[in-house]
Amino acid sequence: MSLEEPQPQDVIIEINQIKVAFAANIEEYTRDLVFDYIPESGSFTLLGGSSC
Repeated sequence: MSLEEPQPQDVIIEINQIKVAFAANIEEYTRDLVFDYIPESGSFTLLGGSSC
């Protein structure tokens, strides 16, 4: 993951009240994603969804 401005062709969805942008060609793999924070490592992760 990286923090960048969304591109015009990106899909923007809201997961747990956080806006996430991704390439339109992977939209089918993003169903049922959960955006989660891992306190031990101080990082975020996306859980669930389909495997790419």
